[in-house]
Amino acid sequence: MKCEYCGGAFKPTDPNQTKHESIYDCCDVVDPNWMIKWARNLKKNQKKKTESNFVKWSKNLILIILMLSGCTDPNVIDQYEPKLDLWMNMNYDGEFYHYD
Repeated sequence: MKCEYCGGAFKPTDPNQTKHESIYDCCDVVDPNWMIKWARNLKKNQKKKTESNFVKWSKNLILIILMLSGCTDPNVIDQYEPKLDLWMNMNYDGEFYHYD
């Protein structure tokens, strides 16, 4: 039997069937290399790298923050700089260390 869309031969699974079961079967009749062409076009599209508007905006934002943050001399200790002091009292009883 011949498909009414593409004219390709096929075996019907139903007596009333007049076309291929899948559109891809018709594609194989019309252009046997369609899948190879499709894969090549897919690879071409994957090679093109584009940046979204959000990525462009965030790069500009990072640059602006770095420009506005300023720099200080690391050797100068600021009186308002947070400071953390840690200490631990270790007592040795001759066998073990005990800490408070």
